[in-house]
Amino acid sequence: MNVFENTIFFLVTIWESNAIALLKNIATGRQIMTTLNLDNLPEGMLTQIEQLAVKNNRSTQEQAIALLKQSLNQSQEKLKFLISPETDPTWEQRRKAVPQLQAEIDRHRRVNPADFGLPDSTELIREDRER
Repeated sequence: MNVFENTIFFLVTIWESNAIALLKNIATGRQIMTTLNLDNLPEGMLTQIEQLAVKNNRSTQEQAIALLKQSLNQSQEKLKFLISPETDPTWEQRRKAVPQLQAEIDRHRRVNPADFGLPDSTELIREDRER
């Protein structure tokens, strides 16, 4: 089986399982479960899931759900930023300096291109659009 056939088989298997689940939900009045379709599975992944399903006496869908749950239940590593209190000892100092830097930037006069004999960028953009 190639990757395309594996993907189709996987989707058909999930569709059949979902159709059965849909009929059960309609019969019992329960809410319908959400569907997840996966495209472009890496080669061999479906085979591995199927082998695990057989080994664990589960359907392919049940095994895929179990793997997703297992992955989500593992403790997630806390994100570390390039610049943070944990990685940079001067972080707090620099954070406190931000208002001063903003005030200094605001004190500087805005530069007008016309003061230097340069054309207004608005006019340049207008000319470019009219071409």
